[in-house]
Amino acid sequence: MMKKNSPSRARFEKLAPFVLIALLSSLVAGCSAVQEATNAGSKGVSGADEAAAMRSLRTVASAEGQYMITAGDGSYGTFEQLVGGQFLDQRFKGSAPVVNGYVFTLKLTPKAGEQAPAYSVNADPQASSGPNSGGRHFYMDSSASVIRANASQPATASDPPLQ
Repeated sequence: MMKKNSPSRARFEKLAPFVLIALLSSLVAGCSAVQEATNAGSKGVSGADEAAAMRSLRTVASAEGQYMITAGDGSYGTFEQLVGGQFLDQRFKGSAPVVNGYVFTLKLTPKAGEQAPAYSVNADPQASSGPNSGGRHFYMDSSASVIRANASQPATASDPPLQ
């Protein structure tokens, strides 16, 4: 047991708020992952693959934003540029990488006159059935940080956002 005014107790009291914040952050991240998996709308492997695809879309969006303001000089990057600049890991190497049973495709629109540069990224199930199949198709673009889904075909900007 620590004495009331011991150095260990003082150190603990100074660190306690930071430890609490770290624990709460871990809890929130864990709850978010559970909610994402629950919202995936499927059971088993395909539900986990859908949740992973949605996380990967957010990762790509974050990487594009970082690339644009640093290495991209105001432009978005290809998967090769994002991997080469270490904005994304090696799983995204290639023009249409397959990550967790989903094929990712990226479309870049360069700046033209007054029109800002843009990107869109799709995540489509690698197969319609079997061990590498997912359920829904997903879409995200540079205009908003929402993921859109379509149950039967590649999603677009006109599909409804996930709730």
